[in-house]
Amino acid sequence: MQRYLNLLYSIIVWSAIFIFIKPKRIKELLPVALIAAIVIAVQEAFLIPLDLHIFNNPFLPIGNVPFFHLVFGAGSGLFMMNYMKKEPSRKALILLLFAIVITFMAYISNLIACCNLLGKFTIVHNFYQNYLVLCFLTIISEAFLYKRLYRQ
Repeated sequence: MQRYLNLLYSIIVWSAIFIFIKPKRIKELLPVALIAAIVIAVQEAFLIPLDLHIFNNPFLPIGNVPFFHLVFGAGSGLFMMNYMKKEPSRKALILLLFAIVITFMAYISNLIACCNLLGKFTIVHNFYQNYLVLCFLTIISEAFLYKRLYRQ
Protein backbone atom coordinates (compact mmCIF):
# COMPACT_ATOMS: atom_id res chain seq x y z
CA MET A 1 0.00 0.00 0.00
CA GLN A 2 2.80 2.43 0.87
CA ARG A 3 4.01 2.53 -2.72
CA TYR A 4 0.59 3.47 -4.08
CA LEU A 5 -0.55 5.99 -1.47
CA ASN A 6 0.04 8.96 -3.78
CA LEU A 7 -2.06 7.23 -6.42
CA LEU A 8 -4.85 6.85 -3.84
CA TYR A 9 -4.54 10.51 -2.81
CA SER A 10 -4.67 11.53 -6.49
CA ILE A 11 -7.82 9.49 -7.05
CA ILE A 12 -9.45 11.04 -3.98
CA VAL A 13 -8.64 14.66 -4.90
CA TRP A 14 -9.54 14.34 -8.59
CA SER A 15 -12.77 12.52 -7.70
CA ALA A 16 -13.65 15.41 -5.39
CA ILE A 17 -12.88 17.84 -8.20
CA PHE A 18 -15.17 16.07 -10.65
CA ILE A 19 -17.93 15.74 -8.03
CA PHE A 20 -17.87 19.25 -6.53
CA ILE A 21 -16.65 21.50 -9.35
CA LYS A 22 -18.49 22.14 -12.59
CA PRO A 23 -16.67 21.07 -15.79
CA LYS A 24 -16.55 24.65 -17.12
CA ARG A 25 -14.87 25.82 -13.91
CA ILE A 26 -12.39 22.93 -14.04
CA LYS A 27 -11.45 24.01 -17.56
CA GLU A 28 -10.96 27.61 -16.39
CA LEU A 29 -8.69 26.49 -13.55
CA LEU A 30 -6.53 23.97 -15.41
CA PRO A 31 -3.64 26.49 -15.60
CA VAL A 32 -3.73 26.59 -11.78
CA ALA A 33 -3.28 22.80 -11.72
CA LEU A 34 -0.22 23.14 -13.94
CA ILE A 35 1.21 25.90 -11.72
CA ALA A 36 0.55 23.75 -8.63
CA ALA A 37 2.35 20.76 -10.15
CA ILE A 38 5.34 22.96 -10.97
CA VAL A 39 5.36 24.48 -7.48
CA ILE A 40 5.26 21.06 -5.81
CA ALA A 41 8.02 19.78 -8.10
CA VAL A 42 10.21 22.75 -7.15
CA GLN A 43 9.40 22.22 -3.47
CA GLU A 44 10.47 18.58 -3.65
CA ALA A 45 13.56 19.57 -5.66
CA PHE A 46 14.67 21.55 -2.59
CA LEU A 47 13.55 19.20 0.19
CA ILE A 48 15.01 15.96 -1.16
CA PRO A 49 18.60 17.13 -1.84
CA LEU A 50 18.67 18.85 1.56
CA ASP A 51 17.86 15.47 3.15
CA LEU A 52 14.73 16.82 4.82
CA HIS A 53 12.26 14.54 3.09
CA ILE A 54 12.42 11.37 1.00
CA PHE A 55 9.99 9.05 -0.74
CA ASN A 56 10.51 5.35 -0.05
CA ASN A 57 10.22 3.13 -3.12
CA PRO A 58 8.23 5.65 -5.23
CA PHE A 59 5.76 4.41 -7.85
CA LEU A 60 6.57 5.94 -11.28
CA PRO A 61 9.32 8.24 -9.97
CA ILE A 62 10.30 11.48 -11.66
CA GLY A 63 13.55 12.49 -10.02
CA ASN A 64 12.72 10.51 -6.85
CA VAL A 65 9.25 12.10 -6.65
CA PRO A 66 6.27 9.86 -7.42
CA PHE A 67 4.41 11.00 -10.54
CA PHE A 68 1.11 10.77 -8.69
CA HIS A 69 2.44 13.07 -5.96
CA LEU A 70 2.61 15.76 -8.66
CA VAL A 71 -0.87 14.77 -9.92
CA PHE A 72 -2.16 15.04 -6.34
CA GLY A 73 -0.50 18.45 -5.96
CA ALA A 74 -2.05 19.66 -9.22
CA GLY A 75 -5.50 18.56 -8.12
CA SER A 76 -5.12 19.98 -4.63
CA GLY A 77 -4.07 23.34 -6.02
CA LEU A 78 -7.02 23.42 -8.42
CA PHE A 79 -9.44 22.39 -5.66
CA MET A 80 -8.12 24.98 -3.21
CA MET A 81 -8.09 27.84 -5.71
CA ASN A 82 -11.68 27.04 -6.70
CA TYR A 83 -12.73 27.94 -3.16
CA MET A 84 -10.31 30.85 -2.69
CA LYS A 85 -11.90 34.18 -1.74
CA LYS A 86 -10.75 37.76 -2.30
CA GLU A 87 -10.99 38.84 1.35
CA PRO A 88 -7.65 38.40 3.17
CA SER A 89 -9.18 36.90 6.33
CA ARG A 90 -11.11 34.27 4.37
CA LYS A 91 -8.06 33.63 2.20
CA ALA A 92 -5.94 32.97 5.31
CA LEU A 93 -8.60 30.61 6.67
CA ILE A 94 -8.77 28.63 3.42
CA LEU A 95 -4.97 28.41 3.29
CA LEU A 96 -4.87 27.23 6.90
CA LEU A 97 -7.56 24.60 6.30
CA PHE A 98 -5.84 23.19 3.23
CA ALA A 99 -2.43 23.21 4.95
CA ILE A 100 -3.91 21.22 7.85
CA VAL A 101 -5.50 18.66 5.51
CA ILE A 102 -2.33 18.25 3.43
CA THR A 103 -0.20 17.96 6.57
CA PHE A 104 -2.54 15.29 7.93
CA MET A 105 -2.16 13.37 4.67
CA ALA A 106 1.63 13.75 4.95
CA TYR A 107 1.42 12.45 8.52
CA ILE A 108 -0.40 9.34 7.25
CA SER A 109 2.25 8.95 4.54
CA ASN A 110 4.94 9.01 7.21
CA LEU A 111 3.08 6.55 9.43
CA ILE A 112 2.88 3.92 6.72
CA ALA A 113 6.42 4.68 5.49
CA CYS A 114 5.45 6.00 2.07
CA CYS A 115 7.88 8.81 2.80
CA ASN A 116 10.05 9.95 5.67
CA LEU A 117 10.83 13.29 7.21
CA LEU A 118 14.56 13.26 7.88
CA GLY A 119 16.79 14.80 10.49
CA LYS A 120 15.15 17.49 12.57
CA PHE A 121 12.47 18.17 9.92
CA THR A 122 9.27 17.31 11.81
CA ILE A 123 5.59 17.29 10.95
CA VAL A 124 5.38 20.80 12.43
CA HIS A 125 8.03 21.99 9.97
CA ASN A 126 6.10 20.17 7.26
CA PHE A 127 2.96 22.11 8.20
CA TYR A 128 4.79 25.45 7.95
CA GLN A 129 6.31 24.43 4.65
CA ASN A 130 2.89 23.35 3.31
CA TYR A 131 1.31 26.63 4.41
CA LEU A 132 4.06 28.69 2.76
CA VAL A 133 3.89 26.67 -0.45
CA LEU A 134 0.11 27.17 -0.59
CA CYS A 135 0.62 30.92 0.00
CA PHE A 136 3.14 30.98 -2.83
CA LEU A 137 0.75 29.06 -5.10
CA THR A 138 -2.00 31.56 -4.29
CA ILE A 139 0.23 34.56 -5.04
CA ILE A 140 1.43 33.10 -8.36
CA SER A 141 -2.07 32.01 -9.38
CA GLU A 142 -3.54 35.41 -8.58
CA ALA A 143 -0.72 37.16 -10.40
CA PHE A 144 -1.40 35.32 -13.65
CA LEU A 145 -5.05 34.27 -13.40
CA TYR A 146 -6.80 36.82 -11.17
CA LYS A 147 -9.76 37.37 -13.48
CA ARG A 148 -10.30 33.63 -13.95
CA LEU A 149 -10.07 32.94 -10.24
CA TYR A 150 -12.50 35.62 -9.19
CA ARG A 151 -14.57 35.64 -12.40
CA GLN A 152 -14.17 39.29 -13.35
